[in-house]
Amino acid sequence: MKKIFMIALLAVAAMSAKAQGDVTVWWGGTVANVTDWDSKFEPLNIGVNYTAPIKGAFDWSVGLGYTTKGGKQSMEVAGYKLGDVKWAPGEIQLEANGAWNFVKTGDLKVNLFTGPYIGFIVSKDEDAIKDAVKDAAGNSNISNLIDKYGKDYFNLKTNTVDFGWQGGVGLTYKFVSVKAGYEFGFTNLLQDQDSKNGNFYFRVGATF
Repeated sequence: MKKIFMIALLAVAAMSAKAQGDVTVWWGGTVANVTDWDSKFEPLNIGVNYTAPIKGAFDWSVGLGYTTKGGKQSMEVAGYKLGDVKWAPGEIQLEANGAWNFVKTGDLKVNLFTGPYIGFIVSKDEDAIKDAVKDAAGNSNISNLIDKYGKDYFNLKTNTVDFGWQGGVGLTYKFVSVKAGYEFGFTNLLQDQDSKNGNFYFRVGATF
């Protein structure tokens, strides 16, 4: 999967050599949240975007990145009161956006953007509950608890595909790019429960 990700990154970057567009390499943070969970900050978000003009004040863009989502939640499991169970699934995310540049002068562009995204969850972090129980009960007791309740009792059953919509505001000045937005998921990240994304995010990048 890592090889596929790197090949796709290079493919997006190579598009700039054959078209009148820009490539932006970015890092960002996400205030990650899913339905009925609390929000938490995730700093591991990196990727690349390709942006090209459509006509006049309008642009289109495609992007590929690695994003971290999830949330945190207090719960009681196997008789142990757990503080914040932190769940942090990682996705390879594809996105496509249209943008309206309501400011476009010289080296400065400010836009509103929106479009769909699809993510493939490659780091499911399904042991988040088990790890929290292990911290509370101690390493010596976790095996006995698994024997008693069964392995699946402690696992988060994670889906593979995350599909949704995003929108926000972006600013580009010379080679510096800044973007802030919100994602709303249409699909559940966890099986058998309402668990849709609702993430605020920011990105800072260099445009070539």
